[in-house]
Amino acid sequence: MTTQPRPLAWPPAARPTWKLIGRRIRCQPLPYRFNNLSQVAMMLANLVPGLVSREFFNLLSHQAPAGFNFWTLMAFLALGALVRMGGFFGATRTFTSFTALSQTLLQKNLLRHILRRPGAQALPESTGETISRFRPDVFGLPRFAIIL
Repeated sequence: MTTQPRPLAWPPAARPTWKLIGRRIRCQPLPYRFNNLSQVAMMLANLVPGLVSREFFNLLSHQAPAGFNFWTLMAFLALGALVRMGGFFGATRTFTSFTALSQTLLQKNLLRHILRRPGAQALPESTGETISRFRPDVFGLPRFAIIL
């Protein structure tokens, strides 16, 4: 005996956005964490030029602690630039893959939900309007998840 699928309510029950974002992050946690680490590295590397400038002027005024000289400060500056570039590269690399996969999954789930509905009730508006919403509606959620 086959059972009939139960009809789905339209519009679907509202779910909190944070639950959807949490489920998406749990689906692919490593790129999400690596992206966060890359962004933190970029932010912290932005502090290096200011700290190096402070130490440089302390060195000029002879109030610098022992161990810092001009070449040490230049090495810190170069290291800060390398960390910032590495963070930028890592954030760009993980951001692209995370958002592309998130958008694909959301579009697939939306289409699956529409196709499960009975033919007469599948779409409350025209087909073209529904399909044209797929791209812009799923565009914002992955970006919001990455910024968290």
